[in-house]
Amino acid sequence: MKLILDCPYCESKAELKIDKQTRTFRKEEFHVFSYYYKCKKCGKEFTTTELDEVNVHQVYNQYREKYSIPFPEQLTSIREHYGLSGAKMSEILGFGTNQFRLYESGKMPEGGNSTVLSLIVNPMSFKEILIKNSSLVSSRKYDEIIQKIDKDINDNFTICLEQSLFPQNKIPNKFTGYSIPDFEKFANMVLFLISNAPFKVRLNKLLFYADFAQYKYSGRSISGCKYAAIDMGSVPDNYSLIFGLLESKGYLTTELVTIKGKEHDKFVPCKLFDKKLFDASEIEILNSVLHKFHSKTTNEIKLISHDELAWIKNEKTKSIIDYSFYAPQLIAL
Repeated sequence: MKLILDCPYCESKAELKIDKQTRTFRKEEFHVFSYYYKCKKCGKEFTTTELDEVNVHQVYNQYREKYSIPFPEQLTSIREHYGLSGAKMSEILGFGTNQFRLYESGKMPEGGNSTVLSLIVNPMSFKEILIKNSSLVSSRKYDEIIQKIDKDINDNFTICLEQSLFPQNKIPNKFTGYSIPDFEKFANMVLFLISNAPFKVRLNKLLFYADFAQYKYSGRSISGCKYAAIDMGSVPDNYSLIFGLLESKGYLTTELVTIKGKEHDKFVPCKLFDKKLFDASEIEILNSVLHKFHSKTTNEIKLISHDELAWIKNEKTKSIIDYSFYAPQLIAL
């Protein structure tokens, strides 16, 4: 998303504007931020396809959150995980032949179909549906899927902890930036930023800015991580557990260093950054965060973050920060 664009009505430049707005969808009102361009010279306003998508997605995101409707990428992930075609998944769920594919492509489900889709996110619920419709798949395929479901249910503690911190079986919401929480993407964000932020306080601030800046300009966070406002600034919620998980899964290790007579835990990467997990806009945001803060001290970054409404309005209650309200009002990026 560009901040400045050529005006299609005159030869001047148009600036990106973000205003609060109420939109109606299926007879319900949703409060969103409207993105548009306004020409400095002629004063005319216009949008682009990219902005239209961001504006529409804000409404869809809130609607899905309200009614626990899985996001398209969740549906694709579930179907592929169990090795089923779109047609077969539709059959198992009692939909029309092409219906599940339409939902995967972004069509918003209605009525009973919404309820059924909300159930398959939970492996136990999907298992019950599959058992009732076992005649629709071969015995070999049935056993294969049941084994996968049981494995999902009985995974070890590390996976349970990962799912607790980055739950992929829950509907994305305003506190995850309407992205499915993705531990691997978060881990690689850490690997990307760690060269400039090898210590916890600084790293937490850069992670916050990366996720919230991405939401500001795309309507989705990068990692789906929740952030809380604490005394030192806005940080990943349960960051101590997250960093412990990163270490246990071999993404990083810590070494004790002495700086000005004080001992500190320094993060050392154990893996290489995996660029293929990110799209071009996410890489651009990560680079922007490094460029913005690379020469600033940790204390300077802390003070900058304390000017953000995301911290000011949530610090007293140590609340989880709402991406949909505070990311569009981000000041530093």
